This record gives sequence, C-alpha cells and structure tokens, in this order.
Amino acid sequence: MERSGEHCAGVDRLLSHLRRRDEPRTRHVHDDGRHAQRPRHQPQGRLPVRGGGPGVRLRYERRAQRARHPRTQQHLRARHHPHTGVRIMTTATASFPTVTLPTATRRAHREEARIRTEGEHGLLHYLGVGLSSGLLVLLLAVAVAVVALPALVGGSAMTVLTQSMEPTLPPGTLVVVKPTPADEIAIGDVVTYQIRSGEAAVVSHRVISKTYTDGELTFITQGDNNTEPDADPVRAVQIRGTIWYSFPLLGWVNSLLTGANRTLVLAISAGGLFLYAVFEVVQAARERARRRAADAAEAAGEATSPR
Repeated sequence: MERSGEHCAGVDRLLSHLRRRDEPRTRHVHDDGRHAQRPRHQPQGRLPVRGGGPGVRLRYERRAQRARHPRTQQHLRARHHPHTGVRIMTTATASFPTVTLPTATRRAHREEARIRTEGEHGLLHYLGVGLSSGLLVLLLAVAVAVVALPALVGGSAMTVLTQSMEPTLPPGTLVVVKPTPADEIAIGDVVTYQIRSGEAAVVSHRVISKTYTDGELTFITQGDNNTEPDADPVRAVQIRGTIWYSFPLLGWVNSLLTGANRTLVLAISAGGLFLYAVFEVVQAARERARRRAADAAEAAGEATSPR
C-alpha cells in the first residue's frame, strides 16, 4: 500500500509538472508600460489531483473559480495534452473593442504628436531654413553691392593685390570705385588711377597733396604702408575714380570669378537659394492649410454628432 501511494503521488507530481510546463504564459502591459505575467489559468472544475491535503485542493478550487470568470473565458480555449490526455486550458488571441475617442481628445493627441515630431527633427529643419535664408540674403546683398550698385553709378569692382595700402586695404580686399570729377577730389581721399595714361593697370593710393602744373591739376599720392610718396604726380586724365566702399577678403572670390563667369555663378546661386526658400515656404503653407482643414472637419463632426 505504501508503494502504491508513493506511485500515485509520483504520477500526480508528473501530471502537475506536465501541466505547468505545457501551459503557456501570456503577457499583459501595465498602465506605465511595464510587462507582467498573467496568472496561469486552470481548467474549470476540480482537477483530478490524487493525494495531497485540503490546502492543495483549495488552491486548485480558487484557480478554477478564476478560470470560470466571464472575462477569463474570452481568453481561453480547451485542448488535450497529446500524451497524457489531460484536458488543460491555454490562452487564445483576445479581441478588444475599438474605442472611439472624443473629438477634443483626438485633436489633443494629434497636437501632442505634432509637437513631439517637431521636437525631434524641428531643430534641424529650422536650422536648414535659417541657413538657406541667410545665405540667400547674403548672396543677394553681395550681388547688389558688387554688380548692381557699381553698374548704377558707372563704377567697377576691383581687388587689392599689394600691401601698399595696409592696414586700410589689405590684399584680397574688394574695392568699389566710383567715378569722381578731379576738382571734387580732396586731400585724404583714396583714388584709383592708371599707372600710365591709357593703360589698364591701376593703383589705389591716398592723395596727400594737390598741385597745378602748367595750369593742369595734378595729385601727389602715397600708399599708407609706404614711407615715400609716389615718384610721379597723377594727372586728372589718369584717375578712374575714388574708393566708394570695400569688402575684406571678398576680392579673392572676385578674382576667381571674373567677367561672364561671375555673373553666371551669382545668378545660379541666387536662383537656387531662392527656389529652395520658396519650396520651404510653400511646404509650410500647405501644412498649415492641412491642419486647418482637419480642424474644420472635426468641428463639423462635433456639430452634427448627437449629444
């Protein structure tokens, strides 16, 4: 009898082990997003437990009561163990009802999602728009200062190549020369003049004195970085004009882009930046229009929905 009782107890432990092993565990999610184990569901009614005290049977009774709950039944289906034939319960796919949120809640969720999305990539977006807009404005300003204004007054843009006018006009400075009548040139003005009359080579030096030679007005010039004045006086016919304004370092770019190449590059760059800025503005306007249309549709739905 003792061996028979031990044998039955061993079979019961084996069956219990098989039930625990084959019974799947389902997971559910708490409100704070953490995953947790659901309690194992037991089959309805008493389990065929042989041996054990009343505490074991009471535990199985309570599990069976939980298994018979209507909400639990929605998640369970019955099957038979392929080896022991014990009827156990396993979880099935649960179907949850679709909840329709109020319009105000949907709008709040959409706005929250939009703000979160803008927070993720909005900085790069606005940084790109700001940089492109700044480059466009800068390029347009340079084009106006280097091309438009000199052409308007009949002047020209030139690049300083030597160190004779340092530190006022270091090499690489872009200077814009404006035609000026000889009698309006004052001492202290920086004039651009031809080294030899009728030739293209020019120099920009400061006027330190004015004299008349044989009734003709001439100018004595000297570079700011030179210790001696220029050897030859400058005649009025040699003067191209006076320095109107200048841009440091921009002269190197002006030297690389000369003639038709400079105009073409400026036009292409300005056109590309302008098109990009227009594209960004249109995209922003379309997004605002889409949001207004969605808000109007939701407002219309609220007005027609029964209260």
